[in-house]
Amino acid sequence: MTVDGPVLEISQKSGLRKNLSIQLQGNEMKVTLTGFLMAQKLTRYDYEQRCIVGDLNVTFSHYDSSIYNADQVVIGPHSFEVEVPDDFDMRDGLVANLQREAQGRCRISSPHH
Repeated sequence: MTVDGPVLEISQKSGLRKNLSIQLQGNEMKVTLTGFLMAQKLTRYDYEQRCIVGDLNVTFSHYDSSIYNADQVVIGPHSFEVEVPDDFDMRDGLVANLQREAQGRCRISSPHH
């Protein structure tokens, strides 16, 4: 993707918090995501110890997901930047998703289905 001229910035607002920023400059596209690091205690079987152990699962959410899941807590706000390849085209991934769905290996929930 090529953009000539000054930096183009696109932002999506969620409530009072900006959670997505896209900057296009020349041939580069950088996406900045802002949200929350979330923690949740999980249990799993440890084959070495041969018992159930507790683990801390850390995830990123664009909103405070603890309001919907009482087992989660907010670690804190966090932002990170991702560079999107110039030749990124999501159509191949969408076709692969449809093929998996047709083979019964996943269920796609989309308002368009």
